Amino acid sequence: MIWQQVKCKGEGPGISLINSFTKKLLIISFHIPDCRAAHSSDIIQDKLYVFGGWNGSQALNDLHILDLKEMRWLSPDIKGDLPKSRNNHTTAVVGTKLIVHGGHDGSKW
Repeated sequence: MIWQQVKCKGEGPGISLINSFTKKLLIISFHIPDCRAAHSSDIIQDKLYVFGGWNGSQALNDLHILDLKEMRWLSPDIKGDLPKSRNNHTTAVVGTKLIVHGGHDGSKW
């Protein structure tokens, strides 16, 4: 695979890959999460979960899911109480559950 341009916005062409063996172009997504740092990412079954982080001005508490079979981003419909915004936190996978712990909310630990 060869990486091509990656646009780091919620809208845009997404990530493009060219398979170096088949020479076929693969577009990963037409919607990708905004740029962030200090987030967590974990794989549960065939999906990559990206939670929270820091966008340069505030802590985040959003959740994005990359379907690794379809190679497209999903925006899940979340029910229940959302974790508080945080960055520099940790996550752990227990079975099919994602546990979020610690972190910084932008002003306190």
